[in-house]
Amino acid sequence: MIIEYDSALYEAEENNRDTSKGKLLSETNPALGFVKMFRARDAKSDEFNTNDYVTLSPKFAVEHAENNHIYNDEPQIVIRKLVSTNLLREASNPGEYFYIGPSIKGELVYRTLGEDFDAENIPDLRYSKKVK
Repeated sequence: MIIEYDSALYEAEENNRDTSKGKLLSETNPALGFVKMFRARDAKSDEFNTNDYVTLSPKFAVEHAENNHIYNDEPQIVIRKLVSTNLLREASNPGEYFYIGPSIKGELVYRTLGEDFDAENIPDLRYSKKVK
């Protein structure tokens, strides 16, 4: 699949996810030009990759990361990036999208706390500073 991004063409990696069925966020909400996307992931990388599941909800991303930390007994992170809405396609899960652009580095905005996590005190990652 060829993707145009930032006036350049990229060949996206194919995988088993069918990302072609959902509508682009730019089609479902044309008033939005850019949005902050979030992804819970393992702490080995801070990149968004083609066809990754992402969300617009920082709370959902934190909860997902914390659940994965407990389930896998492995620290997780949440990354954030401002992207064009024509790079997000609806996934079958409500509130989730496929990122269909090229691999890009995200901003690390959260590290999981594991057993110390307090679901009543989730930080607002939309405006938070990057963490080290």
